[in-house]
Amino acid sequence: MGENLDGRIGAVLDKIESLGIAENTYVVMVADNGYRHHALHVTPEMTQPHHGHKWWAWQGGIRVPMIVKGPGIKAGAVFEGNVVNYDFLPTFVDWAGGDPDALQNIDGVSLATYMSGVKPDDAFLNRYLYFHVPHYRQEVPHSAIVSGDKKVMHFYASPDIPMLFDLSDDPGEVRNIARQHPQVHKRLYAEMMRYFKQVGARIPKRNPNYDPAGYQKHKDYPEHVMWGPFEGDRPLDLERSAPGRERGAESQLHLIKPDCFPSLSQTLTGSKNQFSLLAPWKFLILSVPSSPRKDLKSGA
Repeated sequence: MGENLDGRIGAVLDKIESLGIAENTYVVMVADNGYRHHALHVTPEMTQPHHGHKWWAWQGGIRVPMIVKGPGIKAGAVFEGNVVNYDFLPTFVDWAGGDPDALQNIDGVSLATYMSGVKPDDAFLNRYLYFHVPHYRQEVPHSAIVSGDKKVMHFYASPDIPMLFDLSDDPGEVRNIARQHPQVHKRLYAEMMRYFKQVGARIPKRNPNYDPAGYQKHKDYPEHVMWGPFEGDRPLDLERSAPGRERGAESQLHLIKPDCFPSLSQTLTGSKNQFSLLAPWKFLILSVPSSPRKDLKSGA
């Protein structure tokens, strides 16, 4: 699949060149969610780089590839700030000659200047990114907030386990440092819940009919345990057997008790990206006039 994808994207880029529009065309390749290596038939003895996968707010679910090619973007350039898919709209408006600041009621910001080489300020690097998964599917109800290198995870069935990670030296979210840095956790958690209240996000409610024995028989229970909250450290090599779920009930893992459920399934999520990572799954193409129109009306 990877070879076929690489070839087809190459064919698209060749076509853009042959049409003579390469100098005013941007190509964005990005994944919509994370993945597990076993899905790509990688050697099973390899340690997974992250917890979780699609539907989870662990890095394995939200850290995805993104590569951009186009006018003014230096080949081989790397941008390490956090970006999300809802940054695309203002970025495309900016590339097309519009004014992204004139857009109303959006969450994203234009990345155009950063892609051209401008260094981001602290306000951008430490902005808040919110991820909300308030229901059961393959996952359990949980939320996350990221600000710079710090990330808080919150599991609604286990509010007594605060979770904080420093992604700068722990990208795999192996070490929960919330107990060592309670004020950082408190600040980020409060901001996350403030935002959810502001936007009217659905928050899970307690289920009065919760049946622990019945839930433990559910096919997804081992995965829910394996990727639920934890105190201290949780090494990634515990997940080598994840495809078969043989090790879902490791004794050092906190057994979550999901006695809550959302009153309505609603997910408010984004996908965090870094510009130069590989293995893209999807691509977007945007051609703009050779001389961008300055009279373009944002939102038109």
